[in-house]
Amino acid sequence: MAKKSSGQKSAQKPAQQPASKGVNTKNLLDRGFISLEDAKWDEADGFFEQVLNENAREASAYLGKLMKDLNYRTENDFTTGMVEFADNENYAKIERFGDNAIKEKVQGYNSYAVYNQAKAALDAANSVEGILEAKQIFCRVAGFLDAKPYMDQCSEIIYTYAYETVKEGYANIDNTDGFMALYKAMSDTLKCIADHKNSAEIAQKCDETLTVYEEKLQKINSDFVNTKAELEHQLFAERKREKERINALRQQSTDISLELADKKNKSIFKLFTDSLSAEGQNLKDQLDIINKELEQLTNEGAESKFKKEFVKHDIERQRALKNAYVDILENYNILDMFEVAGAQQQ
Repeated sequence: MAKKSSGQKSAQKPAQQPASKGVNTKNLLDRGFISLEDAKWDEADGFFEQVLNENAREASAYLGKLMKDLNYRTENDFTTGMVEFADNENYAKIERFGDNAIKEKVQGYNSYAVYNQAKAALDAANSVEGILEAKQIFCRVAGFLDAKPYMDQCSEIIYTYAYETVKEGYANIDNTDGFMALYKAMSDTLKCIADHKNSAEIAQKCDETLTVYEEKLQKINSDFVNTKAELEHQLFAERKREKERINALRQQSTDISLELADKKNKSIFKLFTDSLSAEGQNLKDQLDIINKELEQLTNEGAESKFKKEFVKHDIERQRALKNAYVDILENYNILDMFEVAGAQQQ
């Protein structure tokens, strides 16, 4: 075969060079993100897959696929969304292959999701439990944006609520069970915000109060149980004596009735005998006395007597409980411990 001349060589068109890999990746990424803006999710995913076919470590493509998973059109949607994606496989690939800049950016996007959840929970909260839930969510991103001030706000709301609850309780509660329930609730509530103001100190005071109060109640109730047991023991003995007395009186009544009847029968033959009449009257008087005592034992016997003792003892117990309640209020008052506006003026 004849060699081509140098002129022929120079006339031949040079072979077309393929576009650089970087340019192609950028174009595919651009098309993918444009498809996301148009909500063409599958089309966008296809472009990102093409990028990964060229470079399986391209973190931006995994970001695009993550947005597709979340149905986010632009990255700005991350700042308003509330869906966490830390367990998403595309996020894991960003963490694996991305540089520090993209990793920090996407980590921030995930923090936005938590932050937005917390704000939504706080807006919807209508109870202490709801406020605590919001605070706990803010705690997960404590260093993000203004999460820390929001945490403080949640704590202050709960702290003020505790103060108002104690203030109302002192004005309205007049029984031991309600008082103990109040201090238990305040201890539990303030321990949830132990890092806010002097919440931990007040919670400790509540616990100390409950301990002292419980000891007082146990002493009062123990004394009540012991005294009641003693009264029941005395009642049992009294019932026994009363039964024996009633049986004896009934026997006497029977004997006298028989003797009186006998006297009356014999008086048929001695109608005008004064001694018999006086003797018979004496027997009748004895019988009246016995019957009167029997009636009294029946109507006002041991049961009636000790019923009054039990009622008296119960009244004394209630008085002791009331005194314990007043003593605790005077010596273990926590209302003036609160550091809220106007608290020291109460």
